[in-house]
Amino acid sequence: MKLSIVTINYNNAEGLRKTLASVASQTYADIEHIIVDGGSTDGSVEIIREYADNEAIRLEGYEAMRQEKNGKADDTLPNCPIAQSPNRHEIRWISEPDKGIYNAMNKGIEVALGKRVVNDDHTSSPLASRLSPLASDYIQILNSGDILAADDVTERMMASLEEKAKQQHQQQNTNNHSVMEQHTITANENTALSPHRLIASSPKENRPAIFYGNMIKVNAQGRVVGKSGYTEYSLRQFYSSTLNHDCAYIRRDLFEEYGLYDEQLKIVSDWKWYLQAIGLGRVKPEYVDIDVTIFDDGGISETNLALRNAERRKVLEEVMPPAVLWDYDTHAFEMEQMKRLRRWKLYGIVYFIERVCFKLEKWFCRR
Repeated sequence: MKLSIVTINYNNAEGLRKTLASVASQTYADIEHIIVDGGSTDGSVEIIREYADNEAIRLEGYEAMRQEKNGKADDTLPNCPIAQSPNRHEIRWISEPDKGIYNAMNKGIEVALGKRVVNDDHTSSPLASRLSPLASDYIQILNSGDILAADDVTERMMASLEEKAKQQHQQQNTNNHSVMEQHTITANENTALSPHRLIASSPKENRPAIFYGNMIKVNAQGRVVGKSGYTEYSLRQFYSSTLNHDCAYIRRDLFEEYGLYDEQLKIVSDWKWYLQAIGLGRVKPEYVDIDVTIFDDGGISETNLALRNAERRKVLEEVMPPAVLWDYDTHAFEMEQMKRLRRWKLYGIVYFIERVCFKLEKWFCRR
């Protein structure tokens, strides 16, 4: 399977070098690294050229990245050997002005889908074609400054993804076999009725729509400040939270079904996409307990909470039915409280108090 890793960058040369080096270290072979630069003036383009033109520099850059200037190991970076053999990951890059973060992401996704061409001068042009058969199977968004958690993480994620697809394939065919037997029995009882023909699915058809792992958060000082893991599969979850895009592999056809990111939003368009695809749509993400990325929490959505909250409210009012939104506005916090009480095994106390109140209400109503 082919994975396209999309990295967007604007005047973040130091962070970009770390990101490029971590992707270059990957032991998984079938990676396409798409870099979308917004016309940086801080030396970012020169760094991209180094990595695109010289494989040795890529690996040397990863080794240097794991060392501080005083020669001590940087504990916030993956403590594992770099790839022993030179990788041959394809690098395609663009450097041109864009209209914002999500315009840049969309350009990279379109390149991965075969719907945008990278010109010889590293500008880009859209193609008015349908999804290319040569498009990547999955797309990962890894922003400038974020890094992959280990040099074999892509290989482990892809192996887990294939295993998950095989399991779902076996389950699907088992279910189809049971239905086929039932149809055959019915047909034997009534010769006028022909059994339905069920065609066995292939593992490829059962690949997860979204496959994700863990994301480690570090602050500006390089200290680990958090770790995200399993995300609850519910509308309530996506009403107030999201699934981190940098540790997720998104199957390419989802961008055909649900569209690209909304470029009118500045910092929550990826959350809106997940809300529509998962919270309100039919997509079920699959989780695996693998540390995938190390995330720099100094990004725009982490530092501009007022704008994030305002944009989220606008999206909720736009995509959710008013009655449903009223329910969530009114009861979402209470649902969070009950979830926490269950987690701490205190729900029984609350349940007992509620039942007592219920009996008292009935008793007073009878008087």
